Amino acid sequence: MTANTTSIQPLTTSLERLLIFKEVFNQHIHTCENIITGNCLARDTLGDLKKYLMRNLIHFNPLVQSLRTVHVPRTYQCELDNIVRAVNRYRNAIEDIVDAIDPESVDQVPFRMGVKQSTALDWMTGAYIDGLRLQAGQFGYCGMVG
Repeated sequence: MTANTTSIQPLTTSLERLLIFKEVFNQHIHTCENIITGNCLARDTLGDLKKYLMRNLIHFNPLVQSLRTVHVPRTYQCELDNIVRAVNRYRNAIEDIVDAIDPESVDQVPFRMGVKQSTALDWMTGAYIDGLRLQAGQFGYCGMVG
């Protein structure tokens, strides 16, 4: 393990957690869209969905905060700064989505704007994380499957 490998590993681990949150939030957004169109199960409610989103957002915020303090080699600092900015935009979009949901209805304009802004992390994929590992000399190490 090189010095770069050791110092970039906390970043890639955080990014893997970020991918999990991204998938969870995408599922919540999809469920909300299904409720809006009436293409949902009878047990799916906007009130429950809002609670789930808020609960996941509470767990997501510490990850967002921790990304700001991840130490990376100087050559990765610009990359980390871009990631932190994108994650902050993403978190703000999720907060807007949560705010747009009411137990009885969804305020469509802020909801749609939040959904559009939530694409701030669409470029964040397992392949991107593997690319960071490859650049850092972690070839062959993969913490996530798929």
